[in-house]
Amino acid sequence: RNPQNTVIVEGNRIAVIGQSASVTPPMGATMIDARGKYMLPGLIDTHVHLNLAWIRPAQTDTLALLRWIVAGGVTTIRDAASPRFEANYAAVRAANEAGQILAPRIVIAQGLGAAQRYGTSTDAATIDRLREAGVNQIKVIARSRARALEIIDAARGAGMPAFGHTDAYRPDSTKDQFTMAAVRAGISGVSHVTQI
Repeated sequence: RNPQNTVIVEGNRIAVIGQSASVTPPMGATMIDARGKYMLPGLIDTHVHLNLAWIRPAQTDTLALLRWIVAGGVTTIRDAASPRFEANYAAVRAANEAGQILAPRIVIAQGLGAAQRYGTSTDAATIDRLREAGVNQIKVIARSRARALEIIDAARGAGMPAFGHTDAYRPDSTKDQFTMAAVRAGISGVSHVTQI
């Protein structure tokens, strides 16, 4: 039989977990009797595309979708680079942080390296512009090793994490070596790894 426990939450962090006999809640704390219930930390979904039409019909309300995500127990998402960058994600994130809407925490990523969406600017200048728009991470979408490494280097130089496909979509035998080159170069994560 497990002893009865008390959990103290301060702000949005678990501060204390211990046997109730030895834990004293702070004065004025809101008390919730959770006997017979389960407590689960918020889940994190690191690969969401908020505006992909084939995943989410265009008429779907983004705020309703975000509420639905929270209802499923997911409290943090990373938008892993939607095809067109939604500048209002940063505004949605700010409204959520201010307690004005119900939504998960949003980490915004934007893709770099596929069909050039940003004119002729350098990767460093593009990353600076994306950061100013509220982007937190760079998603590497590159079909060549050289291009992927350029993007990883630029993101690291700007202090932004980079993750991405590297060559996971390529069927040839170099994909494993290409991915390892990206890892050695400092990529923070690799997506779509089922063929690696």
